[in-house]
Amino acid sequence: MKKILIILAAIVAFSCADEKKDMDSIRKMAKEDAIEKLGLPEGTKFDESTMEISETESIEGATKTYIVKVNVKSQNAAGEEMIESHTMTYKKPEGAKEYELQSFE
Repeated sequence: MKKILIILAAIVAFSCADEKKDMDSIRKMAKEDAIEKLGLPEGTKFDESTMEISETESIEGATKTYIVKVNVKSQNAAGEEMIESHTMTYKKPEGAKEYELQSFE
């Protein structure tokens, strides 16, 4: 019984580590893609409140898709603060090691 619990705990620990690694990777790619696609200056910073990541799985459960919503604050010529929301979708192609940007809205 103890062996089964240890094995289950190890599986849970490894799956959580993989998920955290994926989330960190997605967050980094989303920052780079947002800066590139929106023409933002290098060094633009994003924090937890400006970036929301959610995960979905296909019906088969084999493919994960991450949806990243980014809010970008800026000012217009009159000095009024504006917030633009953009959505990016990342998916890992079959056989690939890294996620790729599928759409940017």
